[in-house]
Amino acid sequence: MESCLERELQMQAGEFTIAVLDGPFDAKALAPVLERMPESIGANSCSIADASACQHGTFIIGLLAARRTAALPGLCPDVRLVHMPLFGRRTTTISVRDLTKALHAALDARATVINLSLAIVGDTVSDRDFLMAALDRAFQEGAASLSAPTT
Repeated sequence: MESCLERELQMQAGEFTIAVLDGPFDAKALAPVLERMPESIGANSCSIADASACQHGTFIIGLLAARRTAALPGLCPDVRLVHMPLFGRRTTTISVRDLTKALHAALDARATVINLSLAIVGDTVSDRDFLMAALDRAFQEGAASLSAPTT
């Protein structure tokens, strides 16, 4: 059974790439349920020290890419995933400039959809300009950014 996201992606031409900008993911835990592992840009390792970031990254990758026969099938198991760990052992925050660099890297990897599971706090006007330029590029290249709403 196809998900509505997968059906929508199939209506477009070419292969789709979803970039997941999140914490690291537990590859060993996901190996039995994924059709194919995401391509990782950057270091990806889970440890006890970064359990929260690792759990979230693992959940998002599984939610998107679990094979159709998994107990909880993924939304789009056949798409190409590019994973970019933004958080990890030492911190659960990044700068707006680092986020901007990650957005450009996702676009360079031909991402059609960019998943952002994060909140922006403490940005400056100059940081906002860099971020807006990256989001403008995504719009011009036809990429969609998916972000979790903040409360």
